[in-house]
Amino acid sequence: MNGVGSQFTVRAGPVEGVGPDADLFDRSIRNDTSAPRHSESTYELINRRVGPLWEEMRTDLNQWFNNFPQDGREDLRRRFQESKSEQHVGAWWELYVHALLRRLNYRVSLHPSIPGTRRRPDFLAENDEETFYVEATHVRSGIVDEGRESDREDVIFDLVNQASSTDFTVSMELERVGVETPSASEIVRPLEQWLSTLSADDVEKEQSEGGSLPWLAISARDWVMTFEAVPISRPHRGQAERILGFYPGKTGFVNDIQKSRAALDRKKRRYGKPDRPMIIALLSDSWFFDDDDVGQCLFGSEAVQYRQNDPTFKPRLVRQRDGFWMSNRGPSGKGISAVLHADCLRPWSFRAVTPRLWINPWAQLELESHMGLPLGLADDDGMVRLEEGKVSSAGLFGGKRE
Repeated sequence: MNGVGSQFTVRAGPVEGVGPDADLFDRSIRNDTSAPRHSESTYELINRRVGPLWEEMRTDLNQWFNNFPQDGREDLRRRFQESKSEQHVGAWWELYVHALLRRLNYRVSLHPSIPGTRRRPDFLAENDEETFYVEATHVRSGIVDEGRESDREDVIFDLVNQASSTDFTVSMELERVGVETPSASEIVRPLEQWLSTLSADDVEKEQSEGGSLPWLAISARDWVMTFEAVPISRPHRGQAERILGFYPGKTGFVNDIQKSRAALDRKKRRYGKPDRPMIIALLSDSWFFDDDDVGQCLFGSEAVQYRQNDPTFKPRLVRQRDGFWMSNRGPSGKGISAVLHADCLRPWSFRAVTPRLWINPWAQLELESHMGLPLGLADDDGMVRLEEGKVSSAGLFGGKRE
């Protein structure tokens, strides 16, 4: 088996020209430099912004799209242009995984058949040494906060940011989350009128003497929100891109591990016992889901083991049998040979983030190589170790363009 110790050479695959039918984005002349809006989709943001970074991003994505299998382009384009985040991010992740496999010198075909099931995974990757299936999935997670509605709140945040002030930003709290959408004037007019009555120098002085910030409550339709005026330091007044400087806090619990494990379980049940190794490519959009969490998701939650009334026993870290690959009944998910994981990977960060390949030590079918990627490995007790890879996204995709 060719593991991380074997020689691995990366050669970028050929890049065909971008044809007239291969565009993911409008061909209009762009002049919009305004800040991202909370209620707009990622696609809308990339499609409208002007500037070298955004032009480069569109060029890269159009090249990838032009290299995507012809019979899958229209469906991918439709989902990529969706305003719903889950559809767009899922399509972006498939596009990225396809481009990554090509850069790793694999021939990639779309929706191969698997004996014994009518379900078809996203890709079949092949080279002269090995063949494996790849199924891509996206997990939207983060903080679970009962009573909060992020989509409706995003609209409110955009309305607040239509207000302007040269001397203040505002801190905002939601006292009541509503259902009706207020008009912009119901929020912007009272907010701007209130801020115009305040002196940033006076507020700064009062704050330095231990005073509290001035505040305002606004009721708009069935929403109730409160604002504190935060003075901008004198050298930076008039430079704030948005008036909303501090957002409502969230309280709740983070369930990234459970959501990711459930997503992997759904994919596992789809394909039974595939006749070739299978990789699940997992993208999480939570900033809280790091390598330690992935290890717990795959190999079980960490716990401290100790014995009551036994002072000679030294407490030790163990894995509980509640992981995707390690259950109370023994090794599980043997049909999945590896999980390729990346967190918060987006079109503007793909050169900086290299996915990690997590290897199933109990897989029925092992991968012939690890593709030179960073690895997540575990022993029979589920104790995880991380290894650096021989390749990076910057090297695979050419680093930052000049």
